[in-house]
Amino acid sequence: MSDNDRKIRVLIVDDSTFVRRALVRVLRDEPDIEVVGEGRDGLHAVDQARKLRPDVMTLDLQMPNLNGLDVLRVLREELPTRIIMVSSFTKEGAEETFRALEEGAFDFVDKTRVRNRMEFMRLGAALIEKIRLAAGSEVVEKIRQTEAAIEPPPPVPETEDFRPRPEGIVVLGASTGGPPAVRRFIGEMHPTMRAAIVIVQHMPPGFSTGFSRRLNQVSPILVTELEEKQILTAGHAYVLPSGSELTWEQNADGDYLIDLKDAEPGQQH
Repeated sequence: MSDNDRKIRVLIVDDSTFVRRALVRVLRDEPDIEVVGEGRDGLHAVDQARKLRPDVMTLDLQMPNLNGLDVLRVLREELPTRIIMVSSFTKEGAEETFRALEEGAFDFVDKTRVRNRMEFMRLGAALIEKIRLAAGSEVVEKIRQTEAAIEPPPPVPETEDFRPRPEGIVVLGASTGGPPAVRRFIGEMHPTMRAAIVIVQHMPPGFSTGFSRRLNQVSPILVTELEEKQILTAGHAYVLPSGSELTWEQNADGDYLIDLKDAEPGQQH
């Protein structure tokens, strides 16, 4: 079998037997994906990963013995396996999700809202897409190596207490694998920049608040979640709320005024 024909070897890790079996059913009919094993808790996951050396691992966040973050930290230095977090997240869990992305996870899938077979199939379709992208991606490793060499951003001068009208708007759109790239991009901004930045990151409802908070912790400019009828200012980055669409217009004073509305089905990007 040539490298082009080789299947993506996937290890499924979850402390729920039901979830593991459901994910196996979702993946088993894909011609380019092979489920090579399962892990029932954190310690078992580490052992299986070391033995099987999968291309991609799906990893639950809350598990006995070692949680998902601990597994990620143990494996990231010794295996090239791409890890996709698959878990049910509370609001606090969203913070842990972004910690996992910062620790090297490729992406995540939220199973919180899976209540029936149709929703699980949609989750499965999203997971399959992320597995394929993860298996062929070197982006995360390059970002991790680059971030290690980046010096902390300079502090914003205390005298800069005004927020002028932006000279332009930069719109940054990202989907699968995007959060670490967006984090690096924002971390390299200059505190005196004269543009406003609008970030459109495709993610489940409820995650954009935590995402904006994590970005703000590493950014030399202010990062917040967008609000309805907000006026954009220079040197400020805004995260579009999950599940929203936005437009903007200039008012009589020349300010950029944001208009938010719920995204139409199929238009969440």
